[in-house]
Amino acid sequence: MKNLKGKVAVITGAARGIGFALAEASAEAGMKLAISDIDPAALAEAKKSLDAKGAETLAFPADVGNASEIEALAAATLKQFGSADLLFNNAGLFGTPALLWEQELADWEKTISVNLMGAINGIRTFVPIMLHQETDCHIVNVASVAGHLVQPFLGPYQATKFAMTAITESLYLELQTLDANIGVSLVCPGFTKTNIMGGEAASEPSQEEMSGGPASMIRSAMTEGVKSGLSPHDVAKQVIEAVKNDKFYVFTHPYALEMIGKRFDQVLGGTNPLLEGALKERFTE
Repeated sequence: MKNLKGKVAVITGAARGIGFALAEASAEAGMKLAISDIDPAALAEAKKSLDAKGAETLAFPADVGNASEIEALAAATLKQFGSADLLFNNAGLFGTPALLWEQELADWEKTISVNLMGAINGIRTFVPIMLHQETDCHIVNVASVAGHLVQPFLGPYQATKFAMTAITESLYLELQTLDANIGVSLVCPGFTKTNIMGGEAASEPSQEEMSGGPASMIRSAMTEGVKSGLSPHDVAKQVIEAVKNDKFYVFTHPYALEMIGKRFDQVLGGTNPLLEGALKERFTE
């Protein structure tokens, strides 16, 4: 999709963070916007801001984990704009750091619903539309470095992000077999200055965290990383360039590839998984 001007971008989780930055970047590229979020008030503020910059914007509140609501988003987009050319499956949440066997079932279900089923619902709804249009289209799935690397106490989040990697690679290969008109990108950000550690994106601290256990170290490390992370605008800029250049893997942070390379060296060498960073210092002395 070399020329984005006049195309229609559909963006989930668009009220804040990377999603809102993607909306801004899409508008700057001359695209029309269908933005969605589970928080109607925040979504309305996002629309107000985008409209003030001259964007043509449809705001449609939706829970990405609810297939019928994503279908309604698609219907509203087609009614207003006549097409859906670029889909950003961006909505996501972090969850609660905790021991794997102590993760609340409700947290598992919510994380899977948003992080995984949200993307699946987007694919199931918009791919048929894009195939029918027979014009150049693109799907961007926003995963994470956590879709390739593992830390303890983040089981649900990492499981869904690994799954996002798998379904995105599968989608790309399947569309290749059809010689389809749809490009695909997998975005894997590292630490980014968003609200993922608070609000709708995170749950209350677990009992293990409140007792000062190692899960609290993970939350602290993640919180500090987010505070000093890359700006959402810089992430969005890289994503738009990837769409224009039909680039599949988008690792927004250079350190990620070095870490992933180390992980695969361990896999190929048959080495057992290793603790890293502060956890390694605390628990392997």
